[in-house]
Amino acid sequence: MKLKKTTFQDIPNLSKLCKEAYSHYFGEHWTSNGLELYLENQFSHPRLKDDLSKTDLAYYFIMAEDVPAGFLKVQFNIANDWFTESSCELEKIYILPRYKKQGLGAFAIQSLKQKAQALNQAILYLHVLDTNQEAIKFYEKLGFQSQGHHRLTVPHFKDELRGMKRLYIKL
Repeated sequence: MKLKKTTFQDIPNLSKLCKEAYSHYFGEHWTSNGLELYLENQFSHPRLKDDLSKTDLAYYFIMAEDVPAGFLKVQFNIANDWFTESSCELEKIYILPRYKKQGLGAFAIQSLKQKAQALNQAILYLHVLDTNQEAIKFYEKLGFQSQGHHRLTVPHFKDELRGMKRLYIKL
């Protein structure tokens, strides 16, 4: 297991992996053509190229042996109203279904915590759907604590699934 920082050359594989993983877990959470619009907005080649050009944003493949089994997206040095300390946001983390229950998620979070500490980040936080109890329990098991709620505001997302929880851990 390892995290492998993605590069511009990885964009085709990253885009494919992101779309596959996200669609599996959240494809049914959208109305009309919302899923297609979201996938294009978040994981198109131009969007990923733009993201990878930012110095405080990174994507990592979560590698199982030499195969990308998932990915994570993190933004460092975030200024927000929630934390006074330097913080980073784990924006996305997904493991392909065939690689679940192998410890990859916990490994990825531990590795990310080490990378964040090396960059002098004091807080790692994330947002998770409040209906995603499996994920919430996973994060809590890793030491994350609840720090607030809000509602997702993207168009075409089912209204009853818009509740979000903010979780954080001190590094």
